[in-house]
Formats: sequence, structure tokens, C-alpha cells
Amino acid sequence: MIIITSCTSKDAINAVDNSIIREFNGRVPDNITLRTDNGTQYISKEFNNYLKLLAINHEYIERETPEENGDIASFHNSIKTDYIWVNEINNLNDGKIIIENAFYDYNNIRPHSTLDYYSPLQFLDKWNNDKGFREYYRGFLNKLKESYKRRRNNYYNKVMINVS
Repeated sequence: MIIITSCTSKDAINAVDNSIIREFNGRVPDNITLRTDNGTQYISKEFNNYLKLLAINHEYIERETPEENGDIASFHNSIKTDYIWVNEINNLNDGKIIIENAFYDYNNIRPHSTLDYYSPLQFLDKWNNDKGFREYYRGFLNKLKESYKRRRNNYYNKVMINVS
């Protein structure tokens, strides 16, 4: 894992490359969309030209609306509250070790609500070895998606009143 203190367009391009290699064996899937905030690295011509070259759709969240990218906002909150704020970090190396351990724990050991409170490793084992679990989980996921849709619709359908 590489820890950097800032992110340039080249760093963002490298992150996309690494993800494509790791997740898709180097082949960009059809109709893939990358959602980002409006950071300078993501609005740069270099980054956007690269995404066009790979035929990756790019969409931005509205400024100052992290709820539009709720999954990553939730992930960042989990990393901060569960791993960073509970540790004393004295230098960059301490931080690197904590972050590496956090990513390992988050991606393997820690239970996730969207996995019905299984850890990723437990979930993968059940998914691969239990057909009944796969059927159950598909139903669980559909209920979860419906719940998210209802909450999102309720959020955006609120009537806002300005009291001033």
C-alpha cells in the first residue's frame, strides 16, 4: 500500500488503472461509470481525457453533498471512527501501519450491514458453498435496495422551508 499526502490527476489515473487490473483483469467493463467528487484531480483535463480513452463514463456528485456518494462517505466515516481516531498516530509510518491494518480488517474481518452482518470472508465462504444462502441473500439485498430507494425518495421529496 502506498500512502501519499496529496492526490494529483496522475495519482487518480494510477488508481483507476490499478482498480481495472485488480477487479477486472485489465479489461474495462462495458457501460461502467465512475462517480467522484469535484476534487481538482478529478476535474482535470488529463484525468477526463484518460477516462474517455477507456470509455468510462464520469459523473460528479453535487458540491457539498456527500450523501450523493453515501457508500464512500460511510466507508470514510468507518475508517476514521473505527481505526484512526481510536489510535495515537505519531508519524507517517504509524499512520501507514494503522491504515494497512484497517483496510485488511475492513475487507476481511469486520462485519458489514450490507452483508447481513457477516464479515467479507464469512460471506464469501457462505456464498460459495451454500446455495440456500445465495437465494436468501438475494432477497435480503432486494429488501435493502428498496429501503435505500424509499429513504432517498423521502429525502429528495422533502419540502424545504427557509426560516430567517
